[in-house]
Formats: sequence, C-alpha cells, structure tokens
Amino acid sequence: MKRLMYLFALFSVLVISSCSSNLDSSSTEDITEEGYVTFHFEPNYDVKPLTRAATSISDVCNKLVVKVVDESGSSTLYTQSSSDANFGTLKIGVNSTTSSVYSLAYWGDNTATISDGGVTTFSNNEIVDAFFATTGGWKLYEKSSVNVALNRVSAKVKLGFTEAEVPAALNKMVITITGGTNVINGTEPVEITKEFTDISTGKWGTKSYESLLYIPTGVTKVSVKATAYNSSNNVIQERTFDNVPVQANYVTTISGKFFYDGYPEFIFSVDADWNIGETINY
Repeated sequence: MKRLMYLFALFSVLVISSCSSNLDSSSTEDITEEGYVTFHFEPNYDVKPLTRAATSISDVCNKLVVKVVDESGSSTLYTQSSSDANFGTLKIGVNSTTSSVYSLAYWGDNTATISDGGVTTFSNNEIVDAFFATTGGWKLYEKSSVNVALNRVSAKVKLGFTEAEVPAALNKMVITITGGTNVINGTEPVEITKEFTDISTGKWGTKSYESLLYIPTGVTKVSVKATAYNSSNNVIQERTFDNVPVQANYVTTISGKFFYDGYPEFIFSVDADWNIGETINY
C-alpha cells in the first residue's frame, strides 16, 4: 500500500512539473497545444548594413521587452536580457482574442515603458540604440510560432572636426538637435541636448562627437547646433546647421573646420556606419 501511495505521489509531481514547464518563457520549443505561441525575435536583415555583422538579436541588443495587448485593452509585459539562456525566444500564453504585440530590443540598462500604440520611452528620457516592431491583427491562439523582425528606430548625428589640432581652450562641447525626439513612435519634436566633457586637445585631440535621436512621424530634416565652451564656461565657438537630413538606421555626419573664423565648407553625409546615402555640401 505504501509503495502504491509513493508511486501516486511521484506521478503527481511529474504531472505538476510538466504543466509548469509550459509557463517557462525561456522555452525554445515551438508549442503546438492550444493557448501558447512561441515568438522568435530577429533584427531585420533587409535593412542593411547594420553596424555589426549581426547573426542574431544578441548581436545588436542586450534587452528585449514585449507587450501583448488583447481586444479588451488588457496587457501583459515580458522581459528578457542577454544573460538569459534562450534570449530572443519567448513562449507566451494567449487567449482567443485578437492581440497586438509591441516588441522592443535595445542596448543599455535603462528601463523601457511601452504605452498604448507602441509609444515608447526610456528611464531618464535617455535615447539608446533600439529596434522595434509592431505586429498583430490576428488571433494568436491559431498560431504556434511567430517570427518577428525588428527594425532599427534610432538615428545618429555625428559632428567631426577637420582641423589639424583641437584648440587648447576647448573644455566642453554641447550638441543640441531640434526636430528629433526622445520617444519611439512619437509625433512631437523636442530639443535634444548632449554634453561632452571628456575632451582632449591638441593634434590628437577629440575630433568627433555623436548624438542619437528618434525620428518623429513625417520628419526628414533637423537643426543641429554645436557650441564649444572653455573652462570658464564661456562660448568660444558656435555653429548652427539647418536642414540636416536624418533617417532611422542612418548616421548623418557633419564635418568641417569648426573653429575656423571664416565661413568654411561643411559636408553633410549620410554615411556607411549604418547605411550609405548621398553627400550634401553645406
């Protein structure tokens, strides 16, 4: 009798363990039973070239956030980090309603908030290199596996000096971008400011400054102001560049003799760091 009770208890444990594994979000199996769907997340290789030779999502990010919203408006949030064993594969339990799925992959330790419609912000309003996808409009419970391709939504503006030497008086550089935004899927432009204080001068001084931004709906050009300060916080040079072309997954480079007192030629180029575009003489 005791042996039978032991076998029954063991069988019960095995059944409970089996059911619990179906709720493991790190599972890599394609689940075919009703109520679960496995998502596989990848960067979109049709947008080329990426900065890195990407072979998986772990090559372009270290965080993944997925928000599933059902027809009633109820939502469930799932998160993964690159330290997870099955980073990039997520098993999600779903019900019989049509769902929208917002997927975000990014670099950094920031906390991401995905609001209605996929509008996304990061902690401290920071801007990080990010990939995003909105999928849905179908009944998830009818599927067992979904492949999600995420597109880069960040753009980059890069200021480069062509002077032979960086002036010894330079102590701080401030880049201000007007027309971009710090919100993924945002519609309202904001002013983005980034300060650089870790600067070296002289022949081998710091000659390149970069700032990330997201692109509001309908925006193709922004204004970029670069301001150089000395140790007394006085302005030693300032230039404003209007109609600077920007686009997600592109780096726009502004290069020229920044400290020259005349009217030097600056070159705008959407260059090969991320994608290749035309060169524009300023």
